[in-house]
Amino acid sequence: MISDTTAKQLHDQATRGQPLSLAEQSLLTTWYALQDQTEDENLRMTPAETFLTLKQQVAEGLIQLEAVTKQIQRLTVENERLTQDNLELRRHLVQTSRLSLAV
Repeated sequence: MISDTTAKQLHDQATRGQPLSLAEQSLLTTWYALQDQTEDENLRMTPAETFLTLKQQVAEGLIQLEAVTKQIQRLTVENERLTQDNLELRRHLVQTSRLSLAV
């Protein structure tokens, strides 16, 4: 299976007239067929099914957003701690260098 990112890059190349290898063209054709199938399924859904699908996708997106937000918050706290550690080490280095210069 081809990733969406790779498929989109191949699609971009193809639409710009850039040559694709036989393997790349085959992957792109398979990806196009999958996109068509997904679109057909979406078009056959009732408004209620469409709404439920979108609602589920939004809920999943919110869960992912919450997880990323928590990760960013943890990294921010860790970054602040490391910054403080760095400042403390710099202070210690300055004090140590002053003491060694005084001797």
